[in-house]
Amino acid sequence: MNEEEEEEEEEEEEEEEEEEEEERRRRRRRRRRRRRRRRRRRKKRRRKKKEERRRREKKKKKKKKKKKKKKKKKEEEEEEEEEEGEKRVL
Repeated sequence: MNEEEEEEEEEEEEEEEEEEEEERRRRRRRRRRRRRRRRRRRKKRRRKKKEERRRREKKKKKKKKKKKKKKKKKEEEEEEEEEEGEKRVL
């Protein structure tokens, strides 16, 4: 009877240890998954911000180019008007 109780106790201890080990594995897996998810989210956010920044810069550049073109056109028109005015005077 005493031996049986000891064996039973040992089996229970082994089961508990196995359960604890399994629980540790689960926690580890969860942690890894969470870390991976966080990393992916961070990466995605960074990529998104970078893309947004790039888009804004591109837009800004385009606007600047358009403004420059408009200014150049205006100056050319003014020069033409001046030349026409000089021709009329002559």
